[in-house]
Amino acid sequence: MEPPISEEEFQSSIVNKSLFLKGADGKDYGLRLEEGGRAVVSIGFNDVGRWRPNGPGGYCLRWNKAPLDERCAYFMRQENKLAIRQANGTVSSVERVE
Repeated sequence: MEPPISEEEFQSSIVNKSLFLKGADGKDYGLRLEEGGRAVVSIGFNDVGRWRPNGPGGYCLRWNKAPLDERCAYFMRQENKLAIRQANGTVSSVERVE
């Protein structure tokens, strides 16, 4: 399994950026983790929530509309591209970052 990205790369490449992802299910979605803990997702519908850091390259979040359980994941590099590995093992690829 690929190791998580460094805390430095997480802060400079992920936080306060808009990420455009391709989920393990093939669907496209957007994710933004903002400084201060606000999270925004767009996947056919929009939702906001709270996120917190969870070790190098890792984060946990809880959405307002989705089930209220906290979900954790981490960013890694897979074939030189950023990707997110969820706790359940599914991987979403980061298609672009703005």
